[in-house]
Amino acid sequence: MVTVLGRLDPIGDVFADLGGRLDPAWFLLALLIPGAIVVLWFGNRQLRGLRSAADLEPSGRPELADDEGVPAALARIVARLEGRPPAKAAEAAAGPVRLRGRIVAASETFGPPGGPACVYRNRAGAPPRAAVAAGAIVIADETGKVGVEQLARARVEAPHEPVRRGRSSLALYLGDEVEVFGAFQPDRIEGDGPPTETVYGSLGGAGPVLVRVIRRPVRSSPGPAPADSSQPSSTPS
Repeated sequence: MVTVLGRLDPIGDVFADLGGRLDPAWFLLALLIPGAIVVLWFGNRQLRGLRSAADLEPSGRPELADDEGVPAALARIVARLEGRPPAKAAEAAAGPVRLRGRIVAASETFGPPGGPACVYRNRAGAPPRAAVAAGAIVIADETGKVGVEQLARARVEAPHEPVRRGRSSLALYLGDEVEVFGAFQPDRIEGDGPPTETVYGSLGGAGPVLVRVIRRPVRSSPGPAPADSSQPSSTPS
């Protein structure tokens, strides 16, 4: 019998008797269950918070500086040089330039066997980073050649080619007659043949370029329709 301050305590007797009969493991379990419930509740709350934060994140890849249309500096070059005749490869000076020639070579080409040799392709309206392109191409005029580097960063204006479901793409091919706007870097490399085989420098190493298709030769094999020399597509990539 439990005595509290000299008096009998029947309730204390009941708990003392119950504690003596129960296994101590039950008391430990009784302490662990509430703790586990608290941990589950807190973890579930944290998970909901993470999901809510993830829903606020923008989907897809982050935008890059190259995702803009035609950069302002390049747009100014194009606007200033469009009113002047294109420079000749052999006469081009360092700095902003507009060159016109035919794509005659590329570091690599791609496309279906028997089809035209493609050097650049992108979805119409897509940013440059979505393009598949050769590392460099060579364009030639009647005086010589120039290289165009980092073609994947270029803004390209070319005829739209239907793909499927109302979508279209644009491309550059060997043989296309193009105009190229950008910053020219002289770097003369003599060829083994006549002066027209000399490479006089390159564009693309000092900033992005704009490549505009002026004329596309008619091909007997399946391929894109020829472009009108006076009406190239004006959708930049």
